Amino acid sequence: MNIAERLREARSIYGLSQVDAATKYGLTLSSYKKYEAGSVEPGSAALISIAEAGINPYWLLMGKGEMLIADMQAPRHQDHASIPSLGELDTQRLQLAIETIEEVLEESGRKITPAKKAEAIKLAYEIFEDEDKEKDVQSFEHAQKILSKIIKSIA
Repeated sequence: MNIAERLREARSIYGLSQVDAATKYGLTLSSYKKYEAGSVEPGSAALISIAEAGINPYWLLMGKGEMLIADMQAPRHQDHASIPSLGELDTQRLQLAIETIEEVLEESGRKITPAKKAEAIKLAYEIFEDEDKEKDVQSFEHAQKILSKIIKSIA
């Protein structure tokens, strides 16, 4: 199942029309239709809006874990033990991770599968989390350079 199919699945769970889903997620109808058709993948702003509406971005990108963020509070299963719980998820750090990955991909002119993109975002999130603990600008810039090299090598 791909991102487009997961968006349709989430919409059907909520019993929404495409118009209602676009409104719920804070997206334009034309953009949402393109995401569901699979002709365009949602960017960082769209992923954040969808996550803020309650859809687990890890599930949306990878198809793993719980569909709904609210369900992430349930006891963890083995297949998604490394997914942060809602209380642990820093949306600003997630946004930075998504934007960084997208910038690197755009600069390099490369595309990666949604699964690899999700893994790269997860890695970026973890690196930025470690760097936040350091609170060192040089260390943070170094992390961004490392991420850039990693993405270029997997794309």
